[in-house]
Amino acid sequence: TYYINGNPKTQKLTRADGSYGESTFYANGNPETEQYTGADGTVQDRSYHENGMFLYGKDVYPDGSSHLEEYNADGSKIYFMKTDANGDWEKEVYYPNGRPQIREGSVGGEYYIIHYDENGHIIE
Repeated sequence: TYYINGNPKTQKLTRADGSYGESTFYANGNPETEQYTGADGTVQDRSYHENGMFLYGKDVYPDGSSHLEEYNADGSKIYFMKTDANGDWEKEVYYPNGRPQIREGSVGGEYYIIHYDENGHIIE
């Protein structure tokens, strides 16, 4: 389907390898959302701000691992989380300047958390 200005509203994609997806677009032609399933079973979900900047992304892999990230309209990162198939995980929350504010996670069942100041230095 298309907008009156000729830009696409939606687009479907199917490849010979079995991968497939669907995209939606803003009236200005910039992508709004993308959902894609790869031939290996990886599922990707993406969203964008109307200005074209990346907003949100989530990938889920066949082994159960995943990662998630979120951004402001200016392109600065807000949040990142990854989870491994074995249950280990790591999360980061960012200051508006793009530097990490908090990094926490669990590796081998051991929990950790690190706090940073706005200049990127560890707060003890």
